[in-house]
Amino acid sequence: MLQVILSGGIFHDFSATSQLLADYAEHFQMASIIVEHPDEAFALIQAGGVSLLTVNALHWPMAGEKYDPYRDAWRYEMNGEHAQTLQQFMVQGGNLLGLHTASICFSDWPGWQTLLGGRWVWGQSFHPDPSSLSLTPTPAGMDFGLKHFTTTDERYTDLEISPEAQVLMVGSDSECAGEPLVWRKTMGEGRAAYSALGHDAHSLASAGVKHLLMKLMAWLVRLD
Repeated sequence: MLQVILSGGIFHDFSATSQLLADYAEHFQMASIIVEHPDEAFALIQAGGVSLLTVNALHWPMAGEKYDPYRDAWRYEMNGEHAQTLQQFMVQGGNLLGLHTASICFSDWPGWQTLLGGRWVWGQSFHPDPSSLSLTPTPAGMDFGLKHFTTTDERYTDLEISPEAQVLMVGSDSECAGEPLVWRKTMGEGRAAYSALGHDAHSLASAGVKHLLMKLMAWLVRLD
């Protein structure tokens, strides 16, 4: 099995967190290729043999003055060929794992929400600074084998979640209770899962988050 990890972007140590994801995949005898541009990821998918596309990155059009210093290096706009590549990948049995900023990626393409199961909405979604988060499984999450845990991370808030997505865990802190942060869905023969956790390597390496990701990976590649 092969995992392609789309990494890279601003304000996060994606190199460290992507390496952890590659390490976790080894548990399933799954090799990993880490790339830092969507074009590279799509080329690998088109070549065939990819079992899991993991998006641990921040690639989007970057509108607004705040991103002027970074736009030349990291701006990305989805094109029709790559959109079709992703859709076919999923429908034909490919699998998609999104971490943290994956919900912000490809924001100029409405189909990304259909594949991932949810998205960040500019002007609506937000997050406070990293703080202690309590993650609680929903009934569906308990059936999936997830357990309560705590970690330190950003609480993504008011994401737009597709009706087809099954929420597995909600997060709470001193300011907010029950924010949906983990879900899964299917599309054709493909499977997708998303965790809003993973701002940094400390969060991704914590026992609860690692267990969560291992469960999601096993489900995605049908080893659950």
